[in-house]
Amino acid sequence: MTDIPLPPVSDPLLKLLREYYGYKYVELHGKKSGKGFYTQHDWRRIQYGIELLDPDSRSILDVGVGPSALLNYLQLSKRYDQVTGIDLRRYSKQILVDERTDFRVMDATALAFEDDSYDTVVCMEVLEHIPGDAMSTALEELRRVARKQLIVSVPFDEPRPLPSYHHQYFDAARIAEVFPKADIRLLQRPHRKGWPWAIAIETF
Repeated sequence: MTDIPLPPVSDPLLKLLREYYGYKYVELHGKKSGKGFYTQHDWRRIQYGIELLDPDSRSILDVGVGPSALLNYLQLSKRYDQVTGIDLRRYSKQILVDERTDFRVMDATALAFEDDSYDTVVCMEVLEHIPGDAMSTALEELRRVARKQLIVSVPFDEPRPLPSYHHQYFDAARIAEVFPKADIRLLQRPHRKGWPWAIAIETF
């Protein structure tokens, strides 16, 4: 497990998206207080995930898009022939910058795609929300549709008791069990405030 300190956001497009999300938050909620749609730590995590993407990938599936910052980035970057985002439902705070963005309501445990449909599949901060054995089913589906690369992030060694919306706990032993062949990295929040994220990179 490699320990990675997360640097500030430097990607120009991601910076623009962060500013836009800040503007939309004020527009919708009329205030600047609070974390907005994402914390500053989240933006750093997203940037790190972007840097891990295989440069030869031409198609990407983003699973569990939430407010859709990563999905918007992938679409606006124009680096890919196909970008698709899914979530169990359309999140009330979802923002789609480009109306042509391919977003679909879909369950990660039953992906409506054929085997090896996407060069890269990204699933960040999703698996911890899936209860029981359904999480293993979802992970099998992610691997099934990924042709070349799978990138997954989960909270690492979260304080217990877990919040009500988290159903899975990931420590070193669980990470080794769930991702036995992955390159595992621990993404440390700035000043080590809060627990890190574990990010697993699998290549096929």
